[in-house]
Amino acid sequence: NALLLLAGACGFLCTLYRDRSVAPWSLAVLWSAAFVLLKLFFYRRFFLHFDFFLLPFAAYGVVLLWKRSSHVFWHVLLVLLILGQSYLSYNVFLLRTPDIDEGMFAIVESVESADLPADAFVVTLENKSTTWLRGWLPNHRVAGPGLFSYTWPFQDWELFLYGLEGPVYLLLTPLFFEYYGEFAQKFVEDPCFQRLENTSLLKVTCT
Repeated sequence: NALLLLAGACGFLCTLYRDRSVAPWSLAVLWSAAFVLLKLFFYRRFFLHFDFFLLPFAAYGVVLLWKRSSHVFWHVLLVLLILGQSYLSYNVFLLRTPDIDEGMFAIVESVESADLPADAFVVTLENKSTTWLRGWLPNHRVAGPGLFSYTWPFQDWELFLYGLEGPVYLLLTPLFFEYYGEFAQKFVEDPCFQRLENTSLLKVTCT
C-alpha cells in the first residue's frame, strides 16, 4: 500500500490547498488516520477505512503527477509502480481466504431452508459462524459468542437459554465439536434439546 499512501497523501494535500476547506470525505481521512496513528480503540480495524477513504485522493494524486511530469521517464516509472503495486495486491488477495470453509458455510446456508418461525432466536455455539449466520438470516434474531465474554455460572446460562422469548435454536458446527471435544457431545445429548432432522439445529424444548 506504499503507492496508495504516497499518492493519497499527495492528492489529499493538493485537494486541501485547492479547495481551502475540509470536505466531509477529507474529514473521514483525518478521522481514520487519527485512530491509526494514535492507536485508539480497535485501531487496526481503521486501516481498511483509511485505505478506502484515501482511494479518490490517490487517483487525484496520480493524475497530478502524470500531468506535472512531462518527461517519459517519470511516466514509465509511474506505470511500473502501479503495475508493481497491482502485482503485490494480487498476491495478497490470493493468500486471503474466508474464516470459514465451504462445509461450515453450507451449514449456515442450510438454516435458511429449515423454515424457522418468524420469531425464532438462533444461537451459534462458536465465534466463526455468528456473523455469517447474521447476514444469512436478516429477518431472524441471531446471537452467539463474540468480542466480549461473560463468566456466567451455569444457572445464568440456563436462564439465558430457557428464558428467551420465542422458540430458541442452537446451531451445531464442526468447529463446535472440535473445540469442546467430548463435552460437546454431552451438551448435545441434554434432554432439553431436540435435534431437527436433516439440519444442524437443536431446538430448546425446556422453558
